[in-house]
Amino acid sequence: NPQTWNDGSSRSNIGAANRGASDMLFVDAMIETLQEQFSVDPRRIYATGFSNGASMSFRLARERSKRIAAIAPVAGNDWRIEIMPTR
Repeated sequence: NPQTWNDGSSRSNIGAANRGASDMLFVDAMIETLQEQFSVDPRRIYATGFSNGASMSFRLARERSKRIAAIAPVAGNDWRIEIMPTR
């Protein structure tokens, strides 16, 4: 499926990672744009997703723990266990 998140799993190389997409930078840019355009409490930014989106939520929690307050993943795996959140 070419429409996948680069969630850090080995299957990512068939979709997003193979296209050279930086989903982490995309999410960073999306959060920054939303903060510029709306009144966003930076302490209340959450991520959720189902399946591949849930795995991406886990990745965000580990790699963007200073930005993401909490996650609510549904039916996904935490593939990046070697990376520990900073908070």
